[in-house]
Amino acid sequence: ITRKKRPLVLDVPGVVSIVGDCNEYSAVSDNYVKFLQEGLSQGKIEPHAYLESGEEVRIKSGFMAGMKGVLVRKKSGLRVVVNLELIRRSVVVELDIADLEPCRSMLSYWAGDEAVPA
Repeated sequence: ITRKKRPLVLDVPGVVSIVGDCNEYSAVSDNYVKFLQEGLSQGKIEPHAYLESGEEVRIKSGFMAGMKGVLVRKKSGLRVVVNLELIRRSVVVELDIADLEPCRSMLSYWAGDEAVPA
């Protein structure tokens, strides 16, 4: 799909975004779409911001709400390393993914070369 045709695709009802990065698009199989639709309709999965190990995250709830740290994945779950700058120490806290959000800008979802609000 060319850059000129991207807006036409994004105007199709039901299309939210184009999968892939700005250089290469990815095909999504019908089975993958079906898995997502069924999981969402049954309440077994729900959308969440894409987070990667090493990414800066903000803790949304709990006693450390508002603190920022770096996401670390362990076999048993997720951990966030938080720097306590006043005492020049770091701590590791285990959290649920629902308690985290990315610190990156809300303009992080890409449609081609232009960022659009999530």
